[in-house]
Amino acid sequence: MEAGEGMSARLGRSPGTATPGGGQVVAPLPAVAETGPAAAIGVPAPGGMAGPTSAGSELPPLAAFMTTPENRLRDLLAFGMATEAGRPLTPTSLAALQQKADSELHGYAFRLLHNQIETIRREAMEEQRARGPRALGFVRTVLANLVALLLAGGGAVALFWYALPNLPPR
Repeated sequence: MEAGEGMSARLGRSPGTATPGGGQVVAPLPAVAETGPAAAIGVPAPGGMAGPTSAGSELPPLAAFMTTPENRLRDLLAFGMATEAGRPLTPTSLAALQQKADSELHGYAFRLLHNQIETIRREAMEEQRARGPRALGFVRTVLANLVALLLAGGGAVALFWYALPNLPPR
């Protein structure tokens, strides 16, 4: 692709086609051969992701997994895991898949929350750092040390000068 080509060219669309409303015309996707366990739900399996299937095994329908609306995401994940495994469904395997899906969702939620907390913490630190004064830098630090040494030396000379007349003779 050329550097000047737009997003529509990278997506395989011709850049000159537009609808009367100004949007891009989207060409239909090419047909993909649906094989393997993912074909049961109408989604082509990505390359190398199709699970093992036994000859003549009937994949479970989605309705067998759905329990309550509150558990919809867990049930859909369990269905996907069963489809990927490609094994026949039993009541114990259904419960095991739902439990595994539940633990996977909890793990994902924990990781997502942890990453969001880290992002929020990092943004708060950057914001706090932006509010404060700038750091001195190398040159200003050296100059501050030189001024401190001059003041300490001047104080020592002044103390010596003040104490000189009061020194006992030798």
